Amino acid sequence: MYARLFVDLENIPVVLLDSDAEGKKVYETLTDTIFSKNKKNVLKIADFLKKTYDTEIEDLIGRELLVDCINKNNITKSPISVDQIKEGTFIDKLVDNCQKNNIKFKDKVNWKYNISLEFKNSILGDNSEDIINKIDEEKLEAFEKLIKTINKNAKKKNID
Repeated sequence: MYARLFVDLENIPVVLLDSDAEGKKVYETLTDTIFSKNKKNVLKIADFLKKTYDTEIEDLIGRELLVDCINKNNITKSPISVDQIKEGTFIDKLVDNCQKNNIKFKDKVNWKYNISLEFKNSILGDNSEDIINKIDEEKLEAFEKLIKTINKNAKKKNID
């Protein structure tokens, strides 16, 4: 929705979308309408990860780091094990695991926000070096490709 505010400006924004069903739907809508002349500026997470399943922004980070964040910040009432979170979209597999093992989120409404906030705080905090060293090579390559693509496409009026 906010993209419309910026498209008429001199600089066209770059939009990053999840590659789940909703993200794909938004991608089609944006590239068929307000980004029809700037399709390169609408990016999907799947374009940067080599996965066969739908991907979301959390999948760029990786389940090991996210589970560590969840446990360190007591986002669930009991610790969770990264080994129990199956391969697939992280949030879906996290919810499946918690339901299967009767693990409750402390904040039933804002748990996803709390994960993102605590992870951001960890990256900006004293242990950012430890976090960066735990990111696997595939994720680092995905981040590098994403950043290069954003920088390339964030130029003025990038017409296909």
